[in-house]
Amino acid sequence: MDKKSLPDVALQKIKTNNQSLDFVGMSGISVPMKLAVENQSIDIICRVQAGVNLQTSAKGIHMSRIYNALNSYLSDKTITLKLLEDMLKHILQTHQGLSDYAQVRFSFEYRAFRRSLLSENYGWRTYPIDLIAHLKDDKMTLQLAAEIMYSSTCPCSAALSRQLIQNKFLKDFAANQVLDVAKVSEWLGQEENICATPHSQRSSAIVTIDLENLEGASLNIIAHIIKDIEDTLGTVVQASVKREDEQEFARLNAQNLMFCEDSARKLKNLLANYTKIDIASYYVRVEHYESLHEHDAVAEFSG
Repeated sequence: MDKKSLPDVALQKIKTNNQSLDFVGMSGISVPMKLAVENQSIDIICRVQAGVNLQTSAKGIHMSRIYNALNSYLSDKTITLKLLEDMLKHILQTHQGLSDYAQVRFSFEYRAFRRSLLSENYGWRTYPIDLIAHLKDDKMTLQLAAEIMYSSTCPCSAALSRQLIQNKFLKDFAANQVLDVAKVSEWLGQEENICATPHSQRSSAIVTIDLENLEGASLNIIAHIIKDIEDTLGTVVQASVKREDEQEFARLNAQNLMFCEDSARKLKNLLANYTKIDIASYYVRVEHYESLHEHDAVAEFSG
């Protein structure tokens, strides 16, 4: 059969309601790929959304051409910024006369092998990532979103707990004019005397950054931004944990008491002064999954 004889309804002109559309495409496409980050090649399965705008009165776009481009450029390939740019240009070339903007969005989990805080153990940590590439006027821009899990100990709860411990200490040692250091040390080591502990909870920071100047950039930015956020927060969740690691984690939490406002301000200071890559804009949402309440505490900011 002559393929040229097959009808192409997508190219039919519509007579009414022919407004342009910002995005038309496909989503939920599974594509096996490789991610090269910090001298490692990581196999990932991406859920991909890709498409273009629709400027004309044509009824639709060529979705099969987008799907074929994803398979041709990405399937089992190592993803790079150059590869993304070439693919987006190809998609626009196959939609010449219909579109002048193309977008592809990848959703996947970046995984990193993390050492324990003090012990010699290692374990895998995973980070949900959204990577969105845009092409307009022959210029590619990039948006990166990463979710980082951490622990937050409530400053208010910590102060209230300290007060109860102080009160018990004063009660138990009220008759002593001269304190015996050994007895005080023994008292501190007894469970019933540490009569209150502050509440803490697993928390998340979803950080979205927009990058416009991509000259010299690479996808190492994924590893860099995650590591810098973790270092800034100071209490990221762990993988493999022995007793010495758990004790160190408790120490770090005590030194980094945080309301959601504190977490947000730490990250805002980081991003406002970031120098490793040219950040055009950013948006951050931190959420503390409360153990005291059934609701959660949230803070957001942009810049």
